[in-house]
Amino acid sequence: MTKPAKLHAAARRQINGYLNSIGRVYHHAIPLGQIIEVIEAHAARRVVQEDGTPWSGFLCGREGRATLEIENTREALQLSWYKLESGRYEVTAYVA
Repeated sequence: MTKPAKLHAAARRQINGYLNSIGRVYHHAIPLGQIIEVIEAHAARRVVQEDGTPWSGFLCGREGRATLEIENTREALQLSWYKLESGRYEVTAYVA
């Protein structure tokens, strides 16, 4: 069995650059679909559930954390969110 690979440094840099820009503004909703699309476009790998199927689900609560696996890698999307009094979300995310 082969070991899962790491993402190429350039792909990880592009993804984390985008994720950093997400954290600079507040959002009406958690932009999870956009985050997953960027990861899949730059990494050429899907965000998956524990059984290897494409991730499906939803995030709930005023605040929380989630770790979403990236297919065939040792890396994952680390995501946290907090709903402000204004009703907007502060979102922090990175791939590591």
